[in-house]
Amino acid sequence: MKPIVSAFFLSVSALSLFIAQVQADDSPAVPKELIELFTPPQSLNDFLAPIDEALADEDFETALSLAKENIAAGPSGFGHPFVGYHVISASQYYAARASYGMGMDSRAISYYVASIENGNSGAAEEFSELLFQNQIIRLVATVDFPPKKMLDVLRDAANLGSEVAAAFIAFGDLPLPVSDRERAYWALMSISGDRVASKARKQEAFSTIAQQIGQEEAADLLREFSLLGGLKEPSDLGLPGRGLIESYFIENDLRGSVGKARPGPFNPNEEIPQAPTIRQAFQLFQGLFDEIGYGQPYILLPGEETSDDPDVIYATKDRIFAELSPGDRLYASCGALSHVSIVYSIDEIEGSVSFIDPAFQFWMPSHNQCITEADLKDIGLGKFATVIPISQLKKTLVAVMTFRDERL
Repeated sequence: MKPIVSAFFLSVSALSLFIAQVQADDSPAVPKELIELFTPPQSLNDFLAPIDEALADEDFETALSLAKENIAAGPSGFGHPFVGYHVISASQYYAARASYGMGMDSRAISYYVASIENGNSGAAEEFSELLFQNQIIRLVATVDFPPKKMLDVLRDAANLGSEVAAAFIAFGDLPLPVSDRERAYWALMSISGDRVASKARKQEAFSTIAQQIGQEEAADLLREFSLLGGLKEPSDLGLPGRGLIESYFIENDLRGSVGKARPGPFNPNEEIPQAPTIRQAFQLFQGLFDEIGYGQPYILLPGEETSDDPDVIYATKDRIFAELSPGDRLYASCGALSHVSIVYSIDEIEGSVSFIDPAFQFWMPSHNQCITEADLKDIGLGKFATVIPISQLKKTLVAVMTFRDERL
């Protein structure tokens, strides 16, 4: 199978957040060398690195001053808004941490909120943790933070992949103006996305709440609130459907992938690491699902059958795109370039697919000779989806990895 040249495969996926749990368990299901292959080195761009260094030295005044300089430039001050929102939201997050370190708690809250609203998943997770641990809840009550505002912030944090924020909406003590239906949705999301509890314990808790709500009601909540849009029926290609806990798990992955989506810096002086293959990606996801996930991955390949692996399914490109679902991974190739993107949504009327993709340049006609039409769509919270017509995608399709129930 073709290699993945893009460096963003696992780093933008919420499943990467489970890596620490798998490593801590020293799991034989996911070999260490496979984890290392999909864990590229983390680096910061020139606008953020000095702030990070100041925070590491506990020089909070310098960190706050540098962060405020970036914030003052606005999203348009860093080229493309996708880059701008990333730099601004990260700077607001750093400003929150610096303010908190200086004892300016009310200012820290303002920066945390602004960072979350601009799409920073780190701020979303940290603010939710502080709230859940009761470290800032009394202070929040003393500032201009009415329950409706708190609910909006927690929704944003949950939409960026924070299962702690989801749990707070579902189970927290604050009088949030939220419906019982929405509470139930976030309860199921927080349990299926828990990165601490064991797989068996999560499944037991999820089943208990789903039974209390009712299986049909839990499925209806997915149709109302999720990005996935509901469960999946079995396919005549031989693909199983996707049930309740499997769908909520993939919904967590997709929301977390939105939260993690940010343009990553490339250092031209660094050697590009050897790209993993689709087969290696498939093996990694198989191990992750065995260890901490629900369901299993399947590969869809265009063309004639060349493998007897029942989890590798061959079909025409038209049939593959008919099976495409939010949360799937689409592998593409054009000339010497190969890439992977996470499906965000599918517009059947327009005949297009939207991707969560920090390396969106791959799809731009200026960079890709196979693509003549592409667009970027603002999806809120400082995030942009790459929109490509299916007719264009067919030219580049190599494979699709989709996630369904385990075979019985």
